[in-house]
Amino acid sequence: MSTSRASVVVLAIMGLTGAGCLSMPLGTVSGIDPATQQQLSSAVPLYDSSQLPPNNFIKVGMVTAYGCDNAFLGGPGRNEVIAKVRQQAQSMGANGITDLSCDHADPNGVQRCFSATACTATALKILSTTVLRPDAATN
Repeated sequence: MSTSRASVVVLAIMGLTGAGCLSMPLGTVSGIDPATQQQLSSAVPLYDSSQLPPNNFIKVGMVTAYGCDNAFLGGPGRNEVIAKVRQQAQSMGANGITDLSCDHADPNGVQRCFSATACTATALKILSTTVLRPDAATN
């Protein structure tokens, strides 16, 4: 494309936006690669709260992560946002999560997003994994 033709295209876009400015959010909030997602899934598994034995865990706190859903470029995907939840839980000293919930979030709360996904969970410090049944943890 020639320089003058590219200039015409840019000017046309600027005219269509009305304000002379085109803003498009780029990137994602977490940027966690698939290998790290898998490692976090093993290190900080998701537990069914109804199958956790009493007195075998400590609630460390609540964690929340957001992912920007770009209308043009796509979003991070639910698994990447959950990986960010696991990463935050691990940084708090937790080795498990429970009560995971993901939903669409207010895009005003996530900078430069058309829409967003938010996931929250309770971070847990599991005291002994030997008393947990193998099916008590789900990925």
